[in-house]
Order: sequence, then C-alpha cells, then structure tokens
Amino acid sequence: MPESNENQEQNGQPKGHGGFNWRTFLLLTLGIIVALVGMLAYRIATDSPPPPPDRGGEVQPGAPDGEPEVDTDAVRTEAWQRIQPRLEAADAKTRELTNQLVHRIETFFDSRKEGARAFGEAALGWKSKWELIKSRDGHREFIAARFSEYIFTQDELAALLKEASDEYAQGLRAVENELLVQVRADLKNLPASALPAFANKNVLESRFDNIVATVAADVARDLQVDVGREITSFAVGEIVAVVVTKTLTAVATRLGISGAILGTGAASSWATFGAGIVICIAVDFLLDWIIGWFHDPAGDIANKVTASLDDVKTSITTGDPDAWKAHDRIEQMATEHSDPAMRTKAAKVLANIERGGALGLKYALGKVADVQNRSRELALKQLVFEKGQQ
Repeated sequence: MPESNENQEQNGQPKGHGGFNWRTFLLLTLGIIVALVGMLAYRIATDSPPPPPDRGGEVQPGAPDGEPEVDTDAVRTEAWQRIQPRLEAADAKTRELTNQLVHRIETFFDSRKEGARAFGEAALGWKSKWELIKSRDGHREFIAARFSEYIFTQDELAALLKEASDEYAQGLRAVENELLVQVRADLKNLPASALPAFANKNVLESRFDNIVATVAADVARDLQVDVGREITSFAVGEIVAVVVTKTLTAVATRLGISGAILGTGAASSWATFGAGIVICIAVDFLLDWIIGWFHDPAGDIANKVTASLDDVKTSITTGDPDAWKAHDRIEQMATEHSDPAMRTKAAKVLANIERGGALGLKYALGKVADVQNRSRELALKQLVFEKGQQ
C-alpha cells in the first residue's frame, strides 16, 4: 500500500514531482525581489537629479548661486529695440496733434465766411451811410461792430486760440502717458533686475518727466528752437503759448496792426490780436474801399471779406507766402553758396526767419514736435541704460 504524503514529508521527500523543493524555490525568489527593491530604494535616495537641458546659454532671472547671472547688456539692448516702434508711433501722433490744431483754426475762419454777405449788406445800408455822414470815426466804430456781429469778435478768436493750444498740450501729455504704458507692457517679460526704472509705474512717470524737463531746453537750443528766455524748462503749455503768440505777432506786423502783443499774458495778447484783426479787416482794409464804392453790391464786399479771412488764416496756419519764398532762397544760399562766409551769414538770416513766426503755426509746432520727440528718446534711453539707479 503506498505511503501517504505526510509520511513522505516525514521521510525527507518533498512534495511535487521529481523531487523538486518548492519551499526552497519560493524563499530564493522572495530574497531576490527584496534585494532588488532595496537596491532601487538606495539608488533613489542617493542619486542627484539629472542636469537641466541645455537652453543655449539662456539666462533666467533670479537664478540661484551657481547658475549664470542675467546678461544685463543684452537685456537692455533688447529693451531698446522694443521701444523704437513706440517712439515712432508717439512721433506720428504728436505731428497729428499739430495737424488737428491747424485744422481747427482753418475751420474757424472758413465757417465765419458765412456772415460775409450780411456784413456787406450792413456796411452798405442806410444806417452805415448815416454814421458816415455824422462822423468818420463813428462810422469806423459802426463797421467794426457789424464785423463782430456777423463775422467774429476778438474774444471768439482769442478763445479759439486758447482752446486749441490747451488741447494740443493735453494731447501731448496723453501721447506720453500712452507711450510709457505701452513700453512697460513691452518690457514686462524681461528680467526686472536689468531694467529697474520700469518696475514701478508712478516712479517711471515721475523720472521720465524730470529727465524730459532737464534735457528739452538743451535739445531746443540744439535744434534752434527759440522757446523764449523766460522759459528755463521746456514746459509744453508755456512753449505752445509762446509759439502761438510769436506767430500772431508776425501776422500782425505783416498786416500793419499797431501795437506789439508780446510781453503780456497769452490770453490778453490773443485778445489784442483779435481786436486788431477786426479793425484791420473791417475798417483799415475795407473802409476806404466801402466809401469809394458805395454803389457796388454787397456781394463785392463779401468777396473782399472772404479773401481777407483766407489771407489771415493762411498767415496763421501755414505762414506768409513771401516769408516762405525768402526762407527757401536763403536756405539755398546757406547750403550751396561757394563762399563759406556767405553761407555762414545766410545761415544766421535763415535762423532768424525760422524763429520769427512768419512761417506759420504748422512749421513752428513741427519744431516743437522735434524737440519733444528727441527729448522722449533721450529720456527713455537714459532710463534703459542707466547704471546703479532704482
């Protein structure tokens, strides 16, 4: 009778087939697994993490000790390249402000032509004739009053000039505010440690304004822009007032309006100019013509008024045509004359013409734009490339 399994184990014979010892096999396998797990745990605990991938020398901001530091020069060069399109856009917007100011003045004079016919009829009416019979001075006052009634008053012209100048100055401030906002946005992903001046909005605006005020007067002199001896810093509102006043003075001189308007406040100067224009067009220019041609229709007077308004408008906005002819002729001498001494003299005369106001507001404010644009560029360049400033 065969022995039982229990008896086989007791006699030292293993279970299974062919005498294979399963217990020994299992214990050996378990030992190998434990050894592998231990080796893996030891490797994880002792090995250092793999090095970061090579990024071609890219420097990361705020890198800890032992890693490459920020390449400040490269960052600032990149920042300056990003700023260039913003400066160009600000330049274009500044010049558009000049165009808007000129257009507003042109629109004012063009719109007032509508009253020329009514003014002509009043100038030829019976009341006008009666005033002339009574007194020539009384007739002058009557004509001036009708001009103010139907065309414009001195206060209306002064108010226009003030509003247009104020809007120009405010628009220029808005251009610069927008410029700084856009520049900060363009530079925000560059390491702040290399561009400390751009970290804080309020600090940036304050420092930008201070630098512009410091460099603008020098820039104006370099560009031969006469800002007036009384202006030590290039304050936009003040310089626009000076430019407008000088232009009006040149127009007044050309038209023979008596009395200098420089030397007083801008508002009173412009009102004085407005009064002079009223007298010039309505009285000095037209009165003798009206008296000599009382039989002519009112339409002829209206045409005279319209032509006079166009003349004043052109002189204020784009300048005296005769002054421009002289400017171009002398400019050619200053650059092409064979005699160096003559070129030097011509250059001095040319500078006087350009500073005199006779070339109109568009030219004069264009020079102001040159100063502002150059000053912005210098200010931002200093803020980008400065050393040791926060």
